[in-house]
Amino acid sequence: MGTSKTTTARAARAARSVPGKKRFWFLWGGQSAGLLGDQMVPIALAAWIVQSPHHSASALGLVLAGRALALALFVPLGGVIADRYPRTRVMMACDLVRFLGVGALVLVPADTPAAALAACTFVLGAGEAFFRPAFRALVPSLVEPDRLPWANSLTSIATTSSGLAGPALGGLLVAFATYRAALVADLVTFALSTLTLLALGRGRPADPAAARASVLHQAREGVRVVVKRRWVFAVLLTDIAHVLLAVAPWLVLLPTVSVREFGPRGYGFLLGAFALGGLAGGLAVMRHRPRRPGLTALCAQILFVGPLLTLLVPGIGLVPLLVVYAVAGAGSEYNTVLWTAALQRAYPDRLLGRVMALSSLASTVLMPIGLAVTGAVAAVTGPAVLLVTGAVVIAATTLAALLVPGVARFADPDPGPDLARVPPVQAGAS
Repeated sequence: MGTSKTTTARAARAARSVPGKKRFWFLWGGQSAGLLGDQMVPIALAAWIVQSPHHSASALGLVLAGRALALALFVPLGGVIADRYPRTRVMMACDLVRFLGVGALVLVPADTPAAALAACTFVLGAGEAFFRPAFRALVPSLVEPDRLPWANSLTSIATTSSGLAGPALGGLLVAFATYRAALVADLVTFALSTLTLLALGRGRPADPAAARASVLHQAREGVRVVVKRRWVFAVLLTDIAHVLLAVAPWLVLLPTVSVREFGPRGYGFLLGAFALGGLAGGLAVMRHRPRRPGLTALCAQILFVGPLLTLLVPGIGLVPLLVVYAVAGAGSEYNTVLWTAALQRAYPDRLLGRVMALSSLASTVLMPIGLAVTGAVAAVTGPAVLLVTGAVVIAATTLAALLVPGVARFADPDPGPDLARVPPVQAGAS
């Protein structure tokens, strides 16, 4: 009893390190700075490698692949770690790992082999893989449940804004200084992130039962509770199908088609319109609270059919395309914010890290395969087949998911499993 009281008192003191709503604002400010810095890194690496006489044209792909590989490998484990240990401490450790990865890029000579640079970006991606689930699982402990869409909207706005401002700022630093200046700026953002996490305090104490269970058994528990909720599992399956058959082909074919029709500037305008639409979508969630968030979110997701099919319209002007892309970007971000809030409300705190990791994995695990095979398939079938297939897959799978009980409301259709009372998977359990 005395140990329990001591643990509770420590958690209470940690929660008071920053009072009230300021706790979320501290977290949001630090992570907004980190997101801005992260967007400078690809610009710095591109400037370094493309302009270097020591690297081939394929070196940039290898270097960027290091981060993507680490994300795919470590996100599931990151969810387990986020549920085993205090999340603010996990995030600070991730900031340190990412600081070391970027710091190594700052210090190594310009003629460093691409494989060694890829190792640095692998370290950077590993830190990000552990950071993401911990961050998303931490937010519900800082705001009231009915404020989760608001909090996730602000996070969405920060992500989208950094996607617009980060490359621009990185480009300026590269142009007026060197690529190393952009990397150093990213190091500064990691320091700011760590300071805000320190201000939040230690957070909830580590779960003794979780610490005794094996990592494998905890990972299995995360999969079990996701599959048990049919509406969650149905939406994750649609995400996997969309990434493989629609999003990946779009990412590969968009530059080919848009550069041919409108030049490189047109390609940039289309990406910018999609990002600005995402910013509007994040703002919309703050003002609109749908009674059936699942129905609204998935209908917004179907808007992504527009960017796929409009690439097939001969002679379409750039202005109509910009409108279509902005609308689709708004729908995509609107869906993401409502979905994240629904997961945060549906699961107890001790499971959130693993659930968030599985949600992130569904959106990334098949992306490398989709990107790799799109070019080969398009060479045989032509881009039109892939784009039409992607549009049909998005519409059909989204409508099919809405038939699953609970999806339209993003909530259990009946009392459902009380996951707060589901005992953790113990080490050695079968």
